[in-house]
Amino acid sequence: MAVHRLDSAHRIVNRLWQAAPDIQPDLVREFEAVQAWPWISNSYQLVEQSLKLLLAVRQGVPVPELDRRLGRSHDLDKLFAEQEDDDKEEVSRAWESFVELHHYIGVRTVRDFLDSVGGGYVKWRYMLLEGAQSVPANHIGALLEIAQATIARLEFHVFSTRRRFPTVSERIKARLSDAIGQVCNGHLVSGEGDTEDWKRRYARLHDLLRTPQIRLAASAHLDNRDSPTRGPQPPPNPYAQRLPQLEPDLMAIVDQLRRSTERKNFLVYFRR
Repeated sequence: MAVHRLDSAHRIVNRLWQAAPDIQPDLVREFEAVQAWPWISNSYQLVEQSLKLLLAVRQGVPVPELDRRLGRSHDLDKLFAEQEDDDKEEVSRAWESFVELHHYIGVRTVRDFLDSVGGGYVKWRYMLLEGAQSVPANHIGALLEIAQATIARLEFHVFSTRRRFPTVSERIKARLSDAIGQVCNGHLVSGEGDTEDWKRRYARLHDLLRTPQIRLAASAHLDNRDSPTRGPQPPPNPYAQRLPQLEPDLMAIVDQLRRSTERKNFLVYFRR
């Protein structure tokens, strides 16, 4: 049941984060940190508790006993260092794909990332009282990706699932193909063409979504520039209005991606 609870909590936090406004730059660093605080605090918990449970499962000990031995540690780097090699390798594989997409992160290994942020949970938790001077720089999506990969390892060991955890690049490829396929299916169901027309339409939409201007227009639709405190705002950038208008099939695809659990990943994907 603990695995199910962790999986459900991750789905909830990730779904809320994907729909939420992106972190808006601010001249005062503390107010960027305040925007991230609800997500960072919960994401730390997801990573910590999934790593602890994975360690307890692999060592065959109850979590309270593990806590006594580790001194109820909140340090994610120490918890990761205790994991079995095969579990480390799977989480590392997920991380490598994630930073290949989010190349601006600049931390190439999951171990280095957790070394950087691993001891920051308490600092982030009390940041509202103490300020952001000492909190380590972090990344919400990275924490959620590590938690998701760790939960997948728990499902593998506890439920004997054989499904390999799909990396973010694999998820993007599959979700994009599925969205294009659904749009093409709609034409087929309505009687517009046959199987060969479906294939031509599918290939054409794939090609269009590789075009730089179309990708920029798609990213503009995927962006969420609402104010985290004031709510929906008018489009702030008139340049977005000069991007090419997306034809109905492309808009239908982007609408699917905007509602998906990968919205923020697709936003980076189309901006590259």
